[in-house]
Amino acid sequence: MEEKLKEIKCLREKELEQFRAISEEWIQREINYKAEIKRLELILAEESKDGVASVTLARHNTLVNRSESKRFEDKVKTVIHLAQGTNHSFSIFPRAEQ
Repeated sequence: MEEKLKEIKCLREKELEQFRAISEEWIQREINYKAEIKRLELILAEESKDGVASVTLARHNTLVNRSESKRFEDKVKTVIHLAQGTNHSFSIFPRAEQ
């Protein structure tokens, strides 16, 4: 019984580490994606005759769902918080964001 418990605990630790790594990758991709959107919006504002109004119009007609990204990030943070509540100490978020 003790050996089985140790095996399960080891497996759980590996799964949490995999989740942490995937989460870190996803967050970095999200940061890069947001930076690229911002860069493109700045180019659009500078190059179009309507300036910032063209950016506003582009945002209004976009297929990019900005709120869904935030909801997903909140779900990831919730899972991390629950994992930490089980005495697993890791964090994928910088201290300032926690």
